[in-house]
Amino acid sequence: MAPKNTTTVGPAVSDNDEVSRSAAAALLSVLCFIDHTNIQENLVVESLGPVGLADFPTNITDYVGALNLLISAGKATLETQGRRILRISDSVKAAVMQALSMDERRAVFDAAVKLLSVAWPWLDTYNATDVERLQFVRQYRPHIVALRAICLDLEPAGFVPGMAFCAFLHEEAWLETMQTTVDDMHLGCSEYGLPLAHRILDHHQITLTEPGSRDEYKRLCMNQARFIGVTSSMLGKENEALGAMKMWMDMLTKRYGAHGLRDDARTIAFVHVETGMHNLRFKDFNYSDAFETFRLACESVNNQKGVGESAFKYVLPNVNLALVVAHYHRNFRPAMTILENLLGERGQGSGLIFDDMTSLETGIVLYAMGTVIHFSTPNKVPEVVGESLRFLRRAVAVLEQTHGDEAVFTLAATYRMAACLFDLEKYEEAIVHLDKINRAMAGYKRSSTDPLCADILWQKARALWKGGKTLQAIGNESQEIEAGDMIDEAAQIHWDVQGTVVDASAARDSTWDSRVCHLYR
Repeated sequence: MAPKNTTTVGPAVSDNDEVSRSAAAALLSVLCFIDHTNIQENLVVESLGPVGLADFPTNITDYVGALNLLISAGKATLETQGRRILRISDSVKAAVMQALSMDERRAVFDAAVKLLSVAWPWLDTYNATDVERLQFVRQYRPHIVALRAICLDLEPAGFVPGMAFCAFLHEEAWLETMQTTVDDMHLGCSEYGLPLAHRILDHHQITLTEPGSRDEYKRLCMNQARFIGVTSSMLGKENEALGAMKMWMDMLTKRYGAHGLRDDARTIAFVHVETGMHNLRFKDFNYSDAFETFRLACESVNNQKGVGESAFKYVLPNVNLALVVAHYHRNFRPAMTILENLLGERGQGSGLIFDDMTSLETGIVLYAMGTVIHFSTPNKVPEVVGESLRFLRRAVAVLEQTHGDEAVFTLAATYRMAACLFDLEKYEEAIVHLDKINRAMAGYKRSSTDPLCADILWQKARALWKGGKTLQAIGNESQEIEAGDMIDEAAQIHWDVQGTVVDASAARDSTWDSRVCHLYR
């Protein structure tokens, strides 16, 4: 029986048509290398022709004929309800893979990479921070995962794909550094994708002959250094991060000197920012030059802004700066001024909180403003807490849409919103949000003994402790055991990570907030 909502397209094509048979075989082989269980047809149609594989359909007529042959032979289905989705069964994929020689696998792999490249808008720029990019990369990431799995599976037999695949491994790394799901907070790219890209680039270093390929190789090596630096810093690998960032800057400076590209000029500002953020993670905030270095990095970003369509909208450095000023220097008014300027640039009017859903940074600015306001009132003045809550409610609403329910900034904003509700004695509402955080954080699997646990476990401990305290404040006897268990689990995380005992029952908000990275307090 045919799968539900499947169909053929176009007129029937004769089985004797050798051209269609060859095109069908080529099409099937490429489809088996990407995520064969969920192939968006538009991805294939947009890429007809330039994939560099013999007999692959070059126009819509050839494609329709080839696809009809695959469907009639039971080798593919096309679902037409909603988005048009192609599917290949596991057994068909296995048969196709087995029939290919190693050279043929390499050719098909590179063709699949080319197919993705044609439809992928962000492979020639590095600094896009719009929601469209995040949603696109998240949607099509399974194709990168499928190609990576094939590459790792065949690597012991000597398989090495073309270096163009590294650009997609870098896109996956970018997505994970955005930390829009709890799973991405594990930064698995540091264990799989980036080491694989390194091996691929090492292989091609000695095989390059064309001048153009040499330039592309240098660009990929530059991006490799970028993501090694950023992910190593996020994972607490201080020396590895600094070495990679220095390499990134050296290669980028040479590239800019040779070509003078505007995107490279802007990326130089990114290097300064990432290096500054790294120093802020590992240096003494009050007695070193880390803060001043980062402040100058923010100025270099501001100097790149431009106007209109060419405007540079990267505001995270200034958000970071405001949060450092607030949390470490305790200068709340200057921090608010930085954020007010960002709000003003984005059209916030009197009494109106902007809610642009196209930028990844809109919700982060709102979250930062609410957070700074909340920390500015140690006595928890209700009017001030209420103003903080106003920003945080909007921040959560925006972040859920732009980043996702489990994104690290969404969870941070949700926690700070719950803390405001707790201060206002709205415990029943606060526990709803804390439960959401604790359910999400339960999916974080890095062990507390893992040196790469980064910052997430402290956020997890904080939410557990606050959840327990909120349940105690509600005063429901049936929840006393649950409240105690949550507080005990927070204390255990403190012991596991820090190696010191904390009296969780007597702890304060600052006990946990001080452990969390300033970006997420």
